Amino acid sequence: MTSKKQSTLSFIFGLASLVLCWYFWYPVWGIVLTGFTFTFAVLAIVWGKKFIKHHKLQPDWQKTIALRNAKYGYVMGWIGMLLSLICFIFALLFSLYFHFLT
Repeated sequence: MTSKKQSTLSFIFGLASLVLCWYFWYPVWGIVLTGFTFTFAVLAIVWGKKFIKHHKLQPDWQKTIALRNAKYGYVMGWIGMLLSLICFIFALLFSLYFHFLT
């Protein structure tokens, strides 16, 4: 995988982790979706950190746009990880609530 693709995927997966974690209120699918968003966040963090590390070793290695995408993906990955953990707890609570409601 090329480094530019790594930074772009870091940005995309970080953004996907932030967007999809808000569907926690579905009774059972919310748990599955928050699991996916947690995975997306971890991938964004790993790929973003790897790109930033390679860029620090060789500064003229890539364009600054790719570095900016990697940094944004890295930060969105951490935010997405925290939000997906919180949303996972809410998804469990909503699933239990709707299970015992019926």
